[in-house]
Amino acid sequence: MSNGAGQFWVLIDAQVNGINRINAGRFNSATGEIAAPHPVASTPNPGYFVLTPDARFLYVCNQADSYEPGVSGGVSAFAFNDRAGELTPLNAVSSHGIDPSHLAFDRSGQHIFVANYASGTFAIRHIEADGSLGHETALRTLVGSSVHPVRQRHAYAHSSVLDPTGRYVLVCDLGSDKVWIFAYDAQTGALRGEPAFAATPPGDGARLISFHPNGRWLYVNGEMGNCVCRYDWDAAHGTATFRSRATTLPTSFAGVSTTAEMLLSDDGRRICVTNRGHDSVVAMDIDPTTGDPTAVDFVPTGGGKPRSMAFSPDRRWALVANYQGNNITIFEVDSGSGRLKQHGPAIELEAPYCPRFVPVRA
Repeated sequence: MSNGAGQFWVLIDAQVNGINRINAGRFNSATGEIAAPHPVASTPNPGYFVLTPDARFLYVCNQADSYEPGVSGGVSAFAFNDRAGELTPLNAVSSHGIDPSHLAFDRSGQHIFVANYASGTFAIRHIEADGSLGHETALRTLVGSSVHPVRQRHAYAHSSVLDPTGRYVLVCDLGSDKVWIFAYDAQTGALRGEPAFAATPPGDGARLISFHPNGRWLYVNGEMGNCVCRYDWDAAHGTATFRSRATTLPTSFAGVSTTAEMLLSDDGRRICVTNRGHDSVVAMDIDPTTGDPTAVDFVPTGGGKPRSMAFSPDRRWALVANYQGNNITIFEVDSGSGRLKQHGPAIELEAPYCPRFVPVRA
C-alpha cells in the first residue's frame, strides 16, 4: 500500500443521542493536523472496529438489539476506499451475543473472532472473498464468576487474540478473572475440545490481551484492577504462567479509575494504557530481560474517560478518544524516548469511541 506524502485517513466512530456513524478525516503526518472528521457511514451503535491489513475491508461491532430476537448485537462489514476515504456497506450479521466488544482476525484473514461482553459468548465467522461476513464456524459460552458483587456475577468476554503460532485463541473474561485458551483449527475456523485457562488476580477484570513481539511474553490489562499482568507463554503446550503485576496509576492517586486501551510498541519496548478516571495515558517500559512492565510516565489525555487509542503507522503520532470529554487529543511521539506530548488543541467530536489510522493510497 503506497502512501502519498505522509497522509493518513483517521477513521473514528461515535454512538450517542442518535448519532450512529463512522467518521473520517484526513491527517497530515508532517504537521500533525487533521481535517474535521465527517460522516462516511451509518451503522447501529458502532463500537470497536478493525480493518484488514490491506485496509480493503472494515468490520465494526454493533451494540444494538436489531439482529436476532433475544440475542442482541451484530457485526457489520464495509469495503473501504483508501483513496477517497469512503465506506460501502457489504452486509451485517448477528454477533450471537449481547454487547459485542472486540474483533480480531486469524492469520489467514479468512476468519474473524467476536467477543460478546454482556452475554459471555465468543464466536468466529468466516470472511468471504468479497469481504462480506459468512457462516459461523464456532460459538462458545464462557462460564464463571469472581469476587466483584456486581461486575463479576457471570462471564464477560471482553477480547481475544491469536497466539503467534496460530494454534491457540486466547479470550479475556472480565467476569471470571480468567484468560481462556482454546485450541484453534485454522483450516475450518473451529475451536477444538475444552479450553484451558490462566487466572488473573481476583477482581482485576481481564480486559485486553497482547503478545510481545518475541512471542514468549503475554500481557493482560486488568480493567478494574488498574494494572498490567505479565505471563510466560508456552507455545508448545498452550499454557500461560503468571509472572508479575504492575499498576497503571500513580501512587498519589486516590480516586476511582479503570483501564481501557492497551497497546504494545512494535519494538516491544513499551506499553501504553489509558486510564478512565485518572484520565491519562500511562507509558510503561518493558524490561528487556524479564519482560516486566514499569510505569514511567503519566500524560493527561485532555478529556474525560479516554476509551481507545491509536498510533499512526509511522509512529510519529497518537490519537486518544476521550469518550466523555467529547474530543480527540493528538499527541506527538518522541522518536527517541517514545514519550507523548500533546499537539495543539483537542478536536471536538461527540462521544468518540475507536480511532484508526489508514494510509491514503496515492
